[in-house]
Amino acid sequence: MNTLFDTISERAVILAPQGRDAQVAAKLLREGGLTAEVCDNLRTFTEEIAQGAGVAVLTDDAIRNADIKILAAWISSQPSWSDFPFVDDRSGRGAGANSRCNETHGGARQCGVS
Repeated sequence: MNTLFDTISERAVILAPQGRDAQVAAKLLREGGLTAEVCDNLRTFTEEIAQGAGVAVLTDDAIRNADIKILAAWISSQPSWSDFPFVDDRSGRGAGANSRCNETHGGARQCGVS
């Protein structure tokens, strides 16, 4: 029997607004036995993570021109021992958002941490 913790830890939240990236990622995660929730904007993405997730998947184009303050606030509110995993799918589309994250976050790969 799965506990609530098991269910949440096996839930992925996805933000990949271009093309079929989100649907492909969700399909692969579901085939691997995870629950996958696809979001269409950064606010919903952050709200879904806050409700409970084991991992967040996002593409560079999801944050390239977005106001990431809401995500940064959620990350900053985590306990110091928390190490919530983000998967940043760059998919060879250039370094635009990657450069922004590195510039904004001092080289940290957790986008949104200030």
